[in-house]
Amino acid sequence: MAGIGFELRRVINKGGLGSFFQIAMSGAMIVAGPWILSIITITLIQTFLIQALDGELELFMGVVIYCYAFSLFLFGGFHYLFTRRMSDLLYNKKEGQAFGYVLRLCIPVSLISILISLPATLLLNLDIEHAALFRISAVVIFTVVNCLWIVMLFVSVLKWYLKILIVYTSGLGSSLIFIYLFSKSFGLSGALLGFAAGHLLIVLLLLVLCRMSWKPEKPDPPHDIVSIAGAPAENFRRYLLKHRYLFGAGLLYYWGIWIDKFVFWVISGENVSGTFIRLFGIYDIPVYIANLTMIPGLIFFVIYSETEFYTALRRFLFRLSRGRYSDILKAKRRLGTVTLTSIKEQSMLQGAVTVILIILSNSAIMRLTLAAVFFHLLLLTLMNYLFYIEKYKDAFLCSGIFFGFNAIAAVIPAVCGIELLPGFSYMFSAAAASGAAVFLLKKAISKLERHILTKK
Repeated sequence: MAGIGFELRRVINKGGLGSFFQIAMSGAMIVAGPWILSIITITLIQTFLIQALDGELELFMGVVIYCYAFSLFLFGGFHYLFTRRMSDLLYNKKEGQAFGYVLRLCIPVSLISILISLPATLLLNLDIEHAALFRISAVVIFTVVNCLWIVMLFVSVLKWYLKILIVYTSGLGSSLIFIYLFSKSFGLSGALLGFAAGHLLIVLLLLVLCRMSWKPEKPDPPHDIVSIAGAPAENFRRYLLKHRYLFGAGLLYYWGIWIDKFVFWVISGENVSGTFIRLFGIYDIPVYIANLTMIPGLIFFVIYSETEFYTALRRFLFRLSRGRYSDILKAKRRLGTVTLTSIKEQSMLQGAVTVILIILSNSAIMRLTLAAVFFHLLLLTLMNYLFYIEKYKDAFLCSGIFFGFNAIAAVIPAVCGIELLPGFSYMFSAAAASGAAVFLLKKAISKLERHILTKK
């Protein structure tokens, strides 16, 4: 995403409050668009449309949360493979192939999403009007969300910050209008249908933007990892094997984010309206909101941290290929300094946001979750740096620590009857994984020329 980061920096360097506001909003949508859309929609529904839903907001929230949770839990590892493939195609100026790849990948993702969500919705014991419409809407949401992640991963590497902002604003506004209109006639089922329609509109608008710029082309068969529409499954198996640590890092990272929530749902949660959906309200809402506080740090990462790291890394690689050994060492020290400085500055910004919100919060669970989100962002930043220098195995190890520690620290106290505040395992695991990532990143940079030249 360094490309769009440079573009955002150019705009913000023009100065003015308008430029800053434009970049802040665009950056927020690029790094957390679907998440922001869902939380704003739920908040507005809770404020203005709760009576129209006949008090069934909890069921609405449960479906939305489960769709987002399982979309990342199931497909997170493939997102990382997809991003790697997109990077290769765009680097080689094959935008048409990249767009064609997006369209081709949306086909199996949609089919798999329907095959997973349709049986799940049939198991819902719904005591509401228009239950069939509710089930269809839930399937559409899960399917569209999975496609939205793919399209956003592709669009986010482009320089369409303003277009992305317009699309998301249009989608949010349309979603609220659809929810209001459909809920008047179909109640809760109509509201869920309106929510799905807003997401679908965003996906379609983003695809239209891509089509206006490029004609989709068929990717080169030897490198196509899609096992459908004519591409052999063997290619996918080989690509997955080649980048197994990248896939594993993505999978365990998303599992690490959600595993404690799953544990609390199973052990301490309550069923929603007699369905199999279980929620743990005292933790679900704080987590949902607290993760939005990561946005300032994410924007800083996209605009400053990542672009500075990318520039220093590129200078080092240039010296490695053409410079003297003393120049190589100098460039490597510069890379280390830039990395440390960017992490410190980003952590200071996110830390200030976290401290202020902790002081303002009157909930112990929210305070703990805010601290967890601080370390979560740090871990995400460090893993991205490891990805840049292709230390996928180290990133896999860090995500494994994140997942393993979060699972253990959530399950053992619950099973043994030890009372710990929800969010403790999340904070502990994110902090431990961040510490491991700092150590591994410093070690990797210190031996970077050896790693690149020997590919070990």
